[in-house]
Amino acid sequence: MLRIELRDRIAVLTLDRPERLNAIGSGTVDRLTGALTELRDNDDVRALVVAGAGRAFSAGADIGEIESFTAPRQFHSFVQRLTDAYALLEDFPSPRSRPSTGSPSAAVSNSRSPVTYGWRSGAPGWACPR
Repeated sequence: MLRIELRDRIAVLTLDRPERLNAIGSGTVDRLTGALTELRDNDDVRALVVAGAGRAFSAGADIGEIESFTAPRQFHSFVQRLTDAYALLEDFPSPRSRPSTGSPSAAVSNSRSPVTYGWRSGAPGWACPR
């Protein structure tokens, strides 16, 4: 689902369903929304990193879950919650940077300018320093 770690004032949110290419389902959306809401007001967090475990950052929405919906309102609700989570990420109070690869500790250390970064597997991620 979503792994949440705080390291040296860096919040790392890792999509952690590598067997499904980190497809984002309802559980992940709920955890992402909760984490972003909590982290945005945490003055101890100086950077936010979103990463994917395994060989892919994310395949996108979990099509298997979407196919299991039995009513249009379920799809509408899922898309709305996913859109709301992405809006929280987009509005996170930090500069943005483009996906890249590298070392998070080296890239973010003592920096207030936008940085680029990839996590563990080399899959792209985003770093947002505060």
